[in-house]
Amino acid sequence: MTITLPPHPAAEPLSVSEGQAWLEWNADTDELLFSGAALKLFGLLPSEAPRGEAGLVTLFKKPSQSTLTIALEDILAQQEAAPVELLRQTSTGAQLVLFNGRLDTSRQGRIVVATLADITNNSQSKHHFANKDRFQTFVNFLLKDQAYFDSVPLGLMLVNGGFITHANPKLAETLSTPINNLMGEPVSRVLSSKQAYDFFMEAIWGEGSENGDEHVETEFESDGGVRLWLKVSISRIAMPNAENACLCIIGDITARKTLEQDVWNGLAETISAKETADSASRAKSEFLAMVSHEIRTPLSAVIGMQRLALRDPELQEKTRQQLDIAKTNAEFLLDLLNDILDFSKIEAGKLVLETVNFSLRSLVTDSAALLNGRAEGKNISLDVGVADAVPDTLAGDPARIKQILLNLIGNGIKFTDKGGVSLKVMLDAQQGDDFHISFQVTDTGIGVSQEAQARLFQKFTQADTSTTRRFGGTGLGLAICKQLVDLMQGDIHLTSELGKGSCFTFTIPFKLGSKPCNTEQVQSQPHSHQLQILCAEDFLPNQIIIQGLLEEMGHRAEFVENGRKALEALPLRSFDLILMDGRMPEMDGATAIGLIRAGGEGKFHIPNPQIRIIMLTANADEESRQYYLSCGADDFLVKPIDEAMLHQSLTRAIEVRLAEGAMLLPLLQNSTSLLEALFGATEAIDTGTAAAHSITSAVDDEADKRPSLKQRMSDAFGIDLPRRLDELDVFLSRRDKEALAHLFHGLKGSAGYIWPGGDLQELSALLEKAADQGDWHLISKKTPSLRTILQRIMEGAEA
Repeated sequence: MTITLPPHPAAEPLSVSEGQAWLEWNADTDELLFSGAALKLFGLLPSEAPRGEAGLVTLFKKPSQSTLTIALEDILAQQEAAPVELLRQTSTGAQLVLFNGRLDTSRQGRIVVATLADITNNSQSKHHFANKDRFQTFVNFLLKDQAYFDSVPLGLMLVNGGFITHANPKLAETLSTPINNLMGEPVSRVLSSKQAYDFFMEAIWGEGSENGDEHVETEFESDGGVRLWLKVSISRIAMPNAENACLCIIGDITARKTLEQDVWNGLAETISAKETADSASRAKSEFLAMVSHEIRTPLSAVIGMQRLALRDPELQEKTRQQLDIAKTNAEFLLDLLNDILDFSKIEAGKLVLETVNFSLRSLVTDSAALLNGRAEGKNISLDVGVADAVPDTLAGDPARIKQILLNLIGNGIKFTDKGGVSLKVMLDAQQGDDFHISFQVTDTGIGVSQEAQARLFQKFTQADTSTTRRFGGTGLGLAICKQLVDLMQGDIHLTSELGKGSCFTFTIPFKLGSKPCNTEQVQSQPHSHQLQILCAEDFLPNQIIIQGLLEEMGHRAEFVENGRKALEALPLRSFDLILMDGRMPEMDGATAIGLIRAGGEGKFHIPNPQIRIIMLTANADEESRQYYLSCGADDFLVKPIDEAMLHQSLTRAIEVRLAEGAMLLPLLQNSTSLLEALFGATEAIDTGTAAAHSITSAVDDEADKRPSLKQRMSDAFGIDLPRRLDELDVFLSRRDKEALAHLFHGLKGSAGYIWPGGDLQELSALLEKAADQGDWHLISKKTPSLRTILQRIMEGAEA
């Protein structure tokens, strides 16, 4: 029976056809299939065909085995590799096979396809085998005439069965060792390094370097204690009454190696410094990426919870003030984190500027509006003016321009107690469609000394240490402004006098933009219709925040814990929109989006593969946005969720659904019970008496009988615990460290909101780290303590 496959799609530069010798290897399942022509090329019956990578490699001689293994690794890593020549031994002699492979990117999984060609009889191969015959003739002549062997001006050594049997005078001279001290010695006496000995073994057991043109370099210590560097070529030869004989040609390269070492010593310090800097840069980037997610996720929940709590109309004024202060400080922490991450991305060259059409006057007005309240709070003026000569529609990166303006205006307000701050936008120069726009931010604040001005745009720098103590900040804002201006091919400078204020001026070149289509500005007004929304989010506090925001806007949401459950939920009812988290257990957001867009897979059938999907993630960088959009997401929102941005995204979703002819429901009028469900109601979480208590309190008109926000979160945590304990047992029995790490991470986060600094938070953090490191000893030692704490919490929730 001939093993055949369906024809492969055409792909350059490799073309596969049924009449051609080709093979296919699935690297994920290690399944190997051959075409009929390939089996014929190898002289194999279908039943004799190798079934995996290991069997394929053993078809060839040892050095070719290494060549093939490296080629396969290159294909998996780079999608293709250069064709390689592989030598194999057949019953009729040596066979040279050309292997030309690539990764088949048209199919899912890592599938390597390769064409095979017998090139034994082409001109180059004939030349190769002819050289081998000539070399063996030369060796036979050496063996026949001892005088000729001794007169060769190269160091020669014959090895049989791993021992030195012959050596010529030139070798003794090269090694500064008498011939008698070499005869009968194991070959390791000369080939003392592991690399040299391994090379010798490959030559013995494989085809080796028949032409004598391959070599290895090794160190040798003579009888007199002199250390030498040797270049050794090893070729397997045929000798009477010998099975594993080889000829070694040995030369002294000590002088060259000494020169190389001198050159290297001159470069070593520079190279070492560069490698240290590169390593530190990589470590910093990886650390900051981790910090971005691990800090932004809980901080997003903190800010979201504070925003929800501040909406409570029955909140006491003192508590409202305290929550407002907490929210302001949390948002300040988020700003500091964003500054540090922005600076790191700029330094690493990973910050990508976008070029879009935008209204400059709208951008300036919006920037001032965001800071106007801060200026009014200090009883100072904030004036903005844009010269008539400045065009309104430009092409550039409005987000980064706005970031610079907010930083400079914000600094002006921060350091000004009397007078005010002004922003003037002027046309500095024009040539055709190229406009150089100048932005001038002036304040009447404390000013900057001449000495401090020289270092003000450096990172982590403020005018003096008292500035940091008095006004706060990281000292990164101006450094980021300068680097952003530099990225946009502009310049920035400062003129200031101590005690009389400062003037920051930056000029940036823009192209004239095309005016966008007229679109109404989205207002924070009720939407026209209700959306049925599926939200994939595994973190309960975030579920509470999202539920509150959605239902306040009049929409209904159903929550699932991961991408797989989202796929299971989609066929069961009709949804208008999906809110998808990025990092979830079992199946992450990117994988789920890919399967949705593909219409499902296996048991998952997606009725509407084009359903609108909005990503919700704590990763705020441009790379993450581009990645999820390339996976098939329609929009991208960052946690903590900006209500205006969410409102705008939902507005677009409503417009899309109405354009599709969908019959949308009217908005929800009262969502109190649904919101309460997330804190313990039966429909959202399977509960006991705690659920009944939650429902009762939800309808109680007396404010003092309603559980506090913290208590409702605690109730929801306790209600969710039985499932988490069951998961803990399952993951431990499977020794699934990734699932355990995610479980401990979730427990740590929830505990941080409800019982900050407590034993549960500390123990969960310790176990999460142990799971990431695969430290099963620590996991088994500390898990009983964790289980005891969780059991106490669960018993308290049920009481």
